[in-house]
Amino acid sequence: MTPPLLSLHQVSKSFGKVSVLEDISFEGQSGEIVALVGENGAGKSTLMKIISGVWPEGSFSGSLKILGETVQLLSPKDAQNKGISIIHQELHLVSELSIAENIFLGREPHRWGIVDWQALFKNTDTLLKELDLSFSSQTAVKHLSVGEKQLVEIAKALSLKAQILILDEPTSALTEKETQSLFKALKKLKSEGVLCLYISHKLSEVFEISDRICILRDGKLVSSYPTPKTTSDQVISDMVGRTISEIFPEGSLTQRKTSLGKEALRLTHLTCRDKNGNSILKDVSLSVHEGEILGIAGLMGAGRSELILTLFGATPFSIEGEISLFGRSFRPTSPRHAIEAGLALLTEDRKLSGMIPERPIRDNMTLACLKQFSNQKIIDGKQEKTLVERFITQFKIKTQNQETEIVHLSGGNQQKVLLARWLLTKPKVLFLDEPTRGVDVGAKAEIYQLICELACQGVAIILISSELPEVLNLSDRIAVLNQGSLTGVLDQSLATQEKIMSLATC
Repeated sequence: MTPPLLSLHQVSKSFGKVSVLEDISFEGQSGEIVALVGENGAGKSTLMKIISGVWPEGSFSGSLKILGETVQLLSPKDAQNKGISIIHQELHLVSELSIAENIFLGREPHRWGIVDWQALFKNTDTLLKELDLSFSSQTAVKHLSVGEKQLVEIAKALSLKAQILILDEPTSALTEKETQSLFKALKKLKSEGVLCLYISHKLSEVFEISDRICILRDGKLVSSYPTPKTTSDQVISDMVGRTISEIFPEGSLTQRKTSLGKEALRLTHLTCRDKNGNSILKDVSLSVHEGEILGIAGLMGAGRSELILTLFGATPFSIEGEISLFGRSFRPTSPRHAIEAGLALLTEDRKLSGMIPERPIRDNMTLACLKQFSNQKIIDGKQEKTLVERFITQFKIKTQNQETEIVHLSGGNQQKVLLARWLLTKPKVLFLDEPTRGVDVGAKAEIYQLICELACQGVAIILISSELPEVLNLSDRIAVLNQGSLTGVLDQSLATQEKIMSLATC
C-alpha cells in the first residue's frame, strides 16, 4: 500500500511560552485537495511555514514524512527540492520581467554561460499549455491581472516539479471568473497527482474545490471531514466554538424596524458618467433612513462600489439627478466635503486605500478627525491617546498597545481600527464596502455586532457585500444592481439568495 504523500506526526511549536501549534497529526494523499480553515491565530500559517521549510527542523517538535520517509527541512530551498511549493497571499513576482523570466528566475537555461532564451520561452510555453493558459511566455507580468499572476505562480510551482502545493488565501483579490480559472488549474493538478493544501476564509470556495476540510482552532486540529459529509454550519461551529446562529446578532432587525428615524439620504434618478461619457450608474433611485441598514447586492462590475464612492466625492464622474441629505440638496465635491457633511466610508481594499501600514494604530484611528484633538493646529496627544485606548477596549482590538504598527494586526483587528476611525467622526451615514473581506469568522461576528449597534444608535448604513448570507442577515432592505442599473429592492423578510441572483443577472 502506498504511504501518504505527506504526513505530520505530533507537530508542536511555541514562541517563548506561547504555544501556537499543539500535537498536530495530519495526512495528505496524492491527487487530493485539502482545505485548511480556522480563525486568524488558529495556527494555519505557522503549520504551512513548517511544511514549506520556513521554520526549519529543530525549531519545532514532531516529524514530517514524504511518501513514508522522514524528511528534515532546513530551509525553503530544502522544501522545494522535496517537491513542496507555497504560493503566498502576497504574490512574489517581478512586474517588469516577462512571465518566462519570473517562472525560471535564477534557474534560467544556459548555453555556454549565456541565457538560452529560445529554451526559456519554449519551456514556459509548455508549462502554460499544461495549465490551459493562453497568454504568451514573453508577456510582461505588469500587464497581467491579479488572477493571471496567481496562475503564473502555479506555473512556477510546476516548473519546480512540485508534488505538494500550498495556497494561502489564493482568491482574496480575484474576480469570480479568475477564481474559476484557478479552480480549473487546481483540478488539473489534482488529476496529475499533486496534493494541494488550500487555505481560505471563503467557505463557499472551500466546499466547491476541496475533497476534505481540516479545522484548526487555538493551535489544535479539532476536526477533519470529507467535504461532502459536512456543512458550513458545522465547520463554522468547529472553527469558533459556537454555532452559526450566534454569528449574526439576534433580534437586531426587529429592534430597528420599530425605531427607524427620518430619511437620511435619498437618490433620485442618479446617473453617473465617466470622462468618456460612458454610463457607470443609470437612473438609480434609492433611500435609506436613520437606524436602517440598506444592503447593496450585485455581481462584480455592477456599480456597487462606484455608487458609494460617488456619494463620498471620491470619483471624477459627472453626476445627473438629485442627491439629498436630510432633506437638503447635496453634491459631494471631495471626501473632505463628504466627511464634513456627516458621511463616512470604510473602503473595499483596506491595504490599498484604507490604512497607512507603517503607522501605529493611534495614527490610523484618528486620521479623519484630528481637529477634535487640535488646538491652534497642535495635537493634544493625551486626549488623543485616551480616546484611542477607549476604542481599543470597546472594539476588543487585540494589540500590545496603540503604538503597534497596524500592519502587524490581523485582518479583523485592522478592520476594527478603520471602523473606529470613522466612528470618531460621528457619522450620520456610514458606507461599508466589503467590511469583512479577508476577516475570519470570529472577527466577523464581532464586526456584525458593531454594525448592528451603530444602526440601533441611529446611524444610516449602506452595506455592500459579495457574501449573500451577510447581506441577507444584516440588511433591513436589499437593493440589487445589475450593470449600473437598479433592478429591484427587496424587503429582508421576502429576500432569498435565488431572488437576489435573479435580479443581479437578469
